[in-house]
Amino acid sequence: MEKTRTWVSVIRWVGALLFAAIAAMCVPALLAASWMKNDVLNTAEFVETLHPLSASPQFHTLIAQSAADQVSSAVSESVSVSTVEGLASGTASFLDMLPFGTNLSQSVEEFTTNLDQQVYTITEEQTRTFLQSDLFPPLWKTGLREVHSELVGTLSGAVPPALGESGEAVLTIQIGPLAEVLKQTLTDQGQWWARLIPQIEAEVPIVELADLPTLQRYYALAENADVWILAVAIASLVLAVGLAPRRLLIVGVSGLMAFVTTAFVWWKLPAFGLEHIRVLTDQNAVALSEQVWGMLTAPLIASLQQVAGIALIVSVLALVVALITYLWGSRRRPIT
Repeated sequence: MEKTRTWVSVIRWVGALLFAAIAAMCVPALLAASWMKNDVLNTAEFVETLHPLSASPQFHTLIAQSAADQVSSAVSESVSVSTVEGLASGTASFLDMLPFGTNLSQSVEEFTTNLDQQVYTITEEQTRTFLQSDLFPPLWKTGLREVHSELVGTLSGAVPPALGESGEAVLTIQIGPLAEVLKQTLTDQGQWWARLIPQIEAEVPIVELADLPTLQRYYALAENADVWILAVAIASLVLAVGLAPRRLLIVGVSGLMAFVTTAFVWWKLPAFGLEHIRVLTDQNAVALSEQVWGMLTAPLIASLQQVAGIALIVSVLALVVALITYLWGSRRRPIT
């Protein structure tokens, strides 16, 4: 009979620990699903979270270089500039054949090269000036809303993802509105070539989403499974407490497990971000990616820290009470 009781006790403890472990794993999963649903997939929260990037020097560099590339390329390829360059080159080639002792073709080539460089330099400088002004934040908010719409569409599979050079999915931002502002600014400053800037509809890739299928699975989890995760966590905890021969002890162990799983997710969160989200810039790419991911996950980290602290306090209190109860019961137990 005593042996049977021992085996029953062991089976109850194994079952209780198993359900406690399930409940503990549900805690960070529930927090992550809630964060993704309420902070990442919510347009207003997403825009408000990343809006401070409008003052980031690294983002200024990324956007300024992208705008300068697009504008200088558009000016070089415009019909007006190509026609002027073609006429100048043809005239210079004809004059080179005359005995004037000059090489006008080379001069025209140098002029064209200098013009391209001048367009790029001036555009980049003016873009930086505009990005540092009070006029940029509203434009940045509009761009973030478009990026968020593209993000949700990509994660849900409703929109085919744009692919970058590496073959991974990328998020893009429209450079057209900024180019129109720059065109007007440069024209007002007397830059004659600014009038030749055509309408630009280019989308500049700014963020790469590595391993998109994994991110899409997390999206599906946040969209559909958060209520189920909560139900499983509560049911598992109730079963763990019900099965355990010592309820205070299993409450303490469950709290300790929840602390460990929550702290583990908190610890792995930065590495997960750098693995799956990369800002596409030539300078300080890692630092900028860390900054963006840190801003996005700040609410989740705060929740993980809070829950980990509560779980640890509950665990310590329950284990201390369980130990005191056990020792007190041992002292009062008659010696046979």
